[in-house]
Amino acid sequence: MFDPDSDSILAFGGDHRQLKSAQEVLNYGSVWISKDHGERWSLESQIAEDGNIMAASYAGGSDCEIYAVVWEHGFFYSVDDGATWAKLNRGLPEDENGNILVSSLAVHPDDSQVAWITVENFGIYKTTDGGNHWHLLDQGIPTVESEFWSVVVAQSGETLYAGNRNFRHQPGVYKSTDGGKTWEHKFYSIHQIDIRDKPYPGGINPWCLEISPTSPDTVYAGTDNALYRSVDGGEEWSVLTAKRTAQGWQGNGFSGLVATNIEWNPDDSSHVILQGMDGAKMIQSWDDGSNWRVNNPGLSPYSGGRDVAFSQGWMFGVFGQTADTTDLIARSQDSGHSWTSLESPISPSEATHVYADRNNPDLLWVVIGQQLWHSDNATQTESPNWTQLQVGFYGNAVGDIEPVPGSESSFYIATDNGIYYTQNGIDFRPIGGLKNAVMVELEISTADPNILYAAQDQSYWDDYGLWRYNRLKNGWSLVWDDRMVASRIGDLAIHPQNPNFLAIITNDFPYHDESWATGVWFSQDAGETWYQQNNGLPMLRGSTITFRPNGRSIVVGLGGSGFYTASLESFSQDKFGSIAGGIDNVMNFVCRRHTIPLSIKHTKPHKEIYISKL
Repeated sequence: MFDPDSDSILAFGGDHRQLKSAQEVLNYGSVWISKDHGERWSLESQIAEDGNIMAASYAGGSDCEIYAVVWEHGFFYSVDDGATWAKLNRGLPEDENGNILVSSLAVHPDDSQVAWITVENFGIYKTTDGGNHWHLLDQGIPTVESEFWSVVVAQSGETLYAGNRNFRHQPGVYKSTDGGKTWEHKFYSIHQIDIRDKPYPGGINPWCLEISPTSPDTVYAGTDNALYRSVDGGEEWSVLTAKRTAQGWQGNGFSGLVATNIEWNPDDSSHVILQGMDGAKMIQSWDDGSNWRVNNPGLSPYSGGRDVAFSQGWMFGVFGQTADTTDLIARSQDSGHSWTSLESPISPSEATHVYADRNNPDLLWVVIGQQLWHSDNATQTESPNWTQLQVGFYGNAVGDIEPVPGSESSFYIATDNGIYYTQNGIDFRPIGGLKNAVMVELEISTADPNILYAAQDQSYWDDYGLWRYNRLKNGWSLVWDDRMVASRIGDLAIHPQNPNFLAIITNDFPYHDESWATGVWFSQDAGETWYQQNNGLPMLRGSTITFRPNGRSIVVGLGGSGFYTASLESFSQDKFGSIAGGIDNVMNFVCRRHTIPLSIKHTKPHKEIYISKL
């Protein structure tokens, strides 16, 4: 935040994602100041020890008064540019633990005494005396069970918009034209926009709102899965992040999807499936990625997609991103156009991997709750027979399944006790290797099915590296041991025609300020040498990568920016050599019909910085 009467910049420690529960965050609750345009910073003050500062702003018309809201602590006021703070919570409600869950702040543009804040499960509150007293705004707007995480005010000081993200209790965008006295529900799932005019089937549950500074009738709403805009003060809304066609939806270069999987149908090379968290349960294209459909008859819209399998015209999908998912398994007999849910052996849980015998679709293997389950009649009934298979010792956690090409029921499977191999899908023998059911990724070459690769994500202090198993020699060898890169491999891929052409994408979870993910790396000599390929990628962390079946391009799925593709038509070892000499990368990743204008030119591992709230 910029000081209005000096060159100082203020930075506040906090974030809307509430990451403190996952990891200690040193700067939570702190206010930092820079007086040299951000070159150097010093600690100015601490509003609340370990408190998550959700928002801060100079009071309207003031060059020294600052308002701030801190999760669990309430409202704070400073009269000296953030050097000292006073807590002002009179009239604000507490939860059963005595906390004030304040989440957002809006200030009157001209009157320093007027501000609005939102309080989790209680609604929107207003002050007209600089925070000394607060009163609830409850005319035409929900209060109890509400989750208003954004409130914004127009330059007039009278028009406000607020976003309730609680999808179970009157979610959507609310508008007031009298400073908050009364409200009107302007944008929600069954009003103002037909479900066919949304790229995702989920509801309208805004996390953030913004009013155009030059056009007061133009307002933007960011939801879980799309960005919407109204140009007439909230009367009509349109989606900005995709466009509808007669065949489905087309992206326009922006996506907030957290990718989990990319698969091509082996029986139809024009049928591609993308999966991700939340509403990206099953995104399908039947024209090789030109148009997409998210709505899947027979499937619930949420809970995230994890894996798909194919056999003799049948498709199987598994779902779940948390252990409380109930719709875990589904099948389709019409290339994914419609789906039937299957009864799961356990529920609720989380299904992560699936494999179907390529010659017999009744034979199905599914990983649910890190245990392996097998059915012998998966196409015959909606309540298949299920048998839990023991892989190694009893209770051994299992993960990624990697089938052996052309071998029907043969596959490898990752476990907490190393990697196992089966020839019949029932009996398993250990082959050694990495020991982690959740983090290990397996990949086998279609051109040389005797070679298996394995890598473990988030393994900086464990068995890191890219490993290769030779089935004929029954032995493992370390392929790449660069700890900074090979300890964070999110996924790996092998070129379908050239087993020496390897690709990896690195990953890192965003629970700290600096990401150690370094993007995409290629090797054309079976892992002897590696080169970074990141031109056009807006994010360097991802969890899935695969070659197109014809080998002419590659697709990656990123951890919050959707899916990107890059052509390999002009790719060659000579140009790789040129990269090592320091010239521009030769390959560009693009989002369908849109090139991202970010160019990364480097040969050393590149890291990205997570920019938090300033």
